[in-house]
Amino acid sequence: RNVTGVQTCALPILDDAGTKGAANQYQRANVYYTLASRLVGRSVLVDDAVRLASKSVPLLNEADFMAAELAVHNERQSAAAKRTPGYTPEPFPRAESEERWTGIRANHLSALGRALLQKGQTAEAETQLKASYALVPVMETGLALATLAEKAGQLNTALTYAVSAQLTGKMTAPEFAELERLYKKTHNGTLDGLEALLDKTFVAHHKNPIT
Repeated sequence: RNVTGVQTCALPILDDAGTKGAANQYQRANVYYTLASRLVGRSVLVDDAVRLASKSVPLLNEADFMAAELAVHNERQSAAAKRTPGYTPEPFPRAESEERWTGIRANHLSALGRALLQKGQTAEAETQLKASYALVPVMETGLALATLAEKAGQLNTALTYAVSAQLTGKMTAPEFAELERLYKKTHNGTLDGLEALLDKTFVAHHKNPIT
């Protein structure tokens, strides 16, 4: 039954495939994460989402990822050298790959946290979500933490998480409406000052690298 963008009857097959063959740890983690994130995004098959996301995080392997990044870089440099006589190979941009790795780990932790939240395991969910947020403020992570904070009566903290989520630039209209609702709840029912708050927060956390 196709309710998630993948055939649900294929989940056990794909799950089992992740433990076989020549796939390295990072590749297996990516299979589990992809399946889990689709289920979480549609709030279906929650038990499967938790199981798959719980498999992905322990398998995350930075060494595997960096090796793959280096291999792709070397392949591109080799192709460029063949096309351009006298081409000077560029050094491997390790810092950029490390930044991508941080984002990937944040996404995997986010998927696990949100799956646990959907299952009602609030404490465990909060642990994973905060670990994700500490790496990179993924939009879905910020909204999930905002939900938890609001339920705990911590409205200002909830607003901070929601603002952070908005500044990822990935909010849809319904999600922005949630931010507006939280802002009104903490500002006497008005949206006055919301844009100024977003601007101020953006400037504080997104430094212009060009002087």
